[in-house]
Amino acid sequence: MRELPQVFVDSLGKQRKYTGSRLLDLLRALRNKRNHYEDMPESLQRLTGELPGGYLIFWVGRFPGLLIACWRTVRAVQWDRLNRFEDYFPADKK
Repeated sequence: MRELPQVFVDSLGKQRKYTGSRLLDLLRALRNKRNHYEDMPESLQRLTGELPGGYLIFWVGRFPGLLIACWRTVRAVQWDRLNRFEDYFPADKK
């Protein structure tokens, strides 16, 4: 969480605790702020950038390895075989 602006961290959930000690905390923050983007104050929207491109740049600039780490995790636990991920992990050609 130290890579995120303090104002962003301060705006994170009242119901959930984001300790920053797990990758799941980071992913949850990314998802929740995206899903509730319109509820964020304008100042926070400007900070995180417009959807979708600016928001992507906000996260990739701070965590450049996040996407590949998620991809590797999904493969490692074999979630890539689930129907919900078939568009992202096409069946290997034999």
